[in-house]
Amino acid sequence: MTDDETDERFRARLRAFLTEQHPGRRPKDPVERVAWQKKWLAALYDAGYAGPSWPRAYGGMELSFARQVVYQEEYARARVPGPLGTGLGIAAPTIVKYGTPEQKERYLRPMLRGDTVWAQGYSEPEAGSDLPALRTTARRDGAVYVVNGQKVWNSSADIADIFFTLVRTGPPDSRQDGISYLLIDAHAPGVTVRPLRDLTGD
Repeated sequence: MTDDETDERFRARLRAFLTEQHPGRRPKDPVERVAWQKKWLAALYDAGYAGPSWPRAYGGMELSFARQVVYQEEYARARVPGPLGTGLGIAAPTIVKYGTPEQKERYLRPMLRGDTVWAQGYSEPEAGSDLPALRTTARRDGAVYVVNGQKVWNSSADIADIFFTLVRTGPPDSRQDGISYLLIDAHAPGVTVRPLRDLTGD
């Protein structure tokens, strides 16, 4: 993108890319669908069309608000796959604003490119909207935390690589003052992911 490019030229360039590189119909098989989506997100990133609002330093486009509107209009018009997981909209802005340089380098680009999938771990069987009542605990053990508890309604947990999770590091009655935000390797020993079936069988 050049500094003197007009919004309409940007729109035309983006539309041409989305049309020419369209990944085709969504596969029915769930495993194939994830691979198809990851391939698209990588192509988007590698061509410089990922993260319209993200800083360029982390692989984004750093577009003005007006250009972000154009981007979203064209993206919706093209009917191409969106992001995998919930990390891009929730965890990524937190890392961009508050993360250390090492955390930004380690996590942001792989998340934006679709190389790693993030899922949130907030709600619990007895603490849904009342998050200060959560019971999952995390105890410091040297350089790591030992986490014990259960989370539910974790969209994309079945394909996640990382859970961004709220845990209790304070005493049981500390409510919101005793909650910490941890990143948990979804493939770590002791992590078990089980499906919840809804009324339609999904």
